[in-house]
Amino acid sequence: MILAHPPSILTFTALLALAVGTTPATGQLRAEQCALIAREGDADSVALAARYADFRGVPTDQMLALPFPQAETLTRRQYEAAADRIRTWLAGPMKDRDLRCVVVFRGVPLKVAAVEPSPEDRRKADALTEARAALEAEWTALLEERLAALPAIVQARVASALKGRKPSLWDRHDATRRAWSAYARELPDEARINLNRELVAYLECVEGGRVLLELIQFADDRGIPESPEKIALVERTLKDAEERVQRNADAEPGSPEFGALAQALRVRSGLAGASAFLTKRAESLVPPDSEAAFDSELALVRGDAYPLARWVPNPLRGLRKPSRPHDAALMIARLDGPDPAIVERMMTDALHTERSGLRGTFYIDARGLTKDDEYRVYDRDLAALAEWTRTRTAIPVVFDQREPVFAEGSCPGTALYCGWYSLAKYVPAFSFERGAVGYHIASFELGSLSRTNKAYWCRGMLTDGAAATLGPTSEPYLAAFPRPSEFFGLLMTGELTLVECFARTNPFLSWRVALVGDPLYRPFMTNPAYSLDVFLEAHPESEAP
Repeated sequence: MILAHPPSILTFTALLALAVGTTPATGQLRAEQCALIAREGDADSVALAARYADFRGVPTDQMLALPFPQAETLTRRQYEAAADRIRTWLAGPMKDRDLRCVVVFRGVPLKVAAVEPSPEDRRKADALTEARAALEAEWTALLEERLAALPAIVQARVASALKGRKPSLWDRHDATRRAWSAYARELPDEARINLNRELVAYLECVEGGRVLLELIQFADDRGIPESPEKIALVERTLKDAEERVQRNADAEPGSPEFGALAQALRVRSGLAGASAFLTKRAESLVPPDSEAAFDSELALVRGDAYPLARWVPNPLRGLRKPSRPHDAALMIARLDGPDPAIVERMMTDALHTERSGLRGTFYIDARGLTKDDEYRVYDRDLAALAEWTRTRTAIPVVFDQREPVFAEGSCPGTALYCGWYSLAKYVPAFSFERGAVGYHIASFELGSLSRTNKAYWCRGMLTDGAAATLGPTSEPYLAAFPRPSEFFGLLMTGELTLVECFARTNPFLSWRVALVGDPLYRPFMTNPAYSLDVFLEAHPESEAP
């Protein structure tokens, strides 16, 4: 059902009065474990946070208002200043509170801009990149030389292993190593030993003394002596190389110390390891893909320093994980929308639905993909979700596998929705039931909740009556989205709160996907589709992307 007119402040206050003392306990996460952050000087932001505290029983002293700029994007410097304030607050007045979730409110920026490195950092990063390129050119030449000297059958196996791919240098190396080793095992003893000696010499150049030590310790028919003296010699060489790496790790490119570093890296971990080291160091100076969702960055606010390049694996991810340990990361949710009235409606809808139960149809919109790639993985996951819901629940399911998304007005009585792919072109297909939850798998769909020049799905769904959604603030890559079968599978148990379902299924932090909705919301609290134990028994822990 679409609400033509969001509830007034008077209506909202009346519902809050009704909620006092009657709201059921909410999942594993409790209200007193939530902290609230609003924008100082923004009357709507502060009022929404205060109302939510009343609404859910969050202690009033667990709210912090900060002077964020009136913008959807913070500079990295502005974010760090805000993060310092939040970190100090959490470690000071809040240090004895069992805080596991932070709720940010309308007015708090959506995004953190990319790092702006200094000219000096760029210069150093360019020099490191140039040094890495030289190492990779040497590695490429060595690989091509060794592969050309191998029998045609080995070359054919390598080509077959890489067919249809855009292989990296490491992919080519790995395919060659595997084909080389497999062929050697097919040879008579003397020929096998000789070919394996050549392979070990190549691997020492590419992967360094670490792999050599492993091969010596686990030698079989490779023709490598297993003597304790040989092992001790390699161990001493590795220890010396490691000490030189640590001593010169921050050496200026072009300096004698940098030359010593490069040589020690090659001894320790070969051309490949040295290349990876220089890449990581360059990225610490000029982090690529460092733009992030504010909420995703905030999840790591009280932890140790972490790389800003791209993402950090989410330590809370895991279907079977409880939401602890909370010191690993905070769960973050956002109560935000195109206007304050919509945010109020989202909160009241959550309360109403927890009492009455979420009812309606689950619309699942796949694409019928057939190519065996990452896109098909998500398409098949949507199909698995449809089958699970159809066979394990009483929830009506409409499953579509045609390429176009659901047409305008074609989804009456929407309780749940997941589908793809219509980039920043929201189609108002849905008549949302009160408390509806859904998300669209496409880039940029949380790019803005205020701008109207783009038809973002998050904004469109909230405007049309959804109570909760999630999406990326910029290009996240497909693997950054929660698997639909996992997120909705947990949600339909009614045993976990919305934010716990997201925290357990969100692959990355310091990245670009964020949750919008009441974190304590449990849409199936009164009418669970099945138990959490039943779901976990049928869904073994998934591997991280």
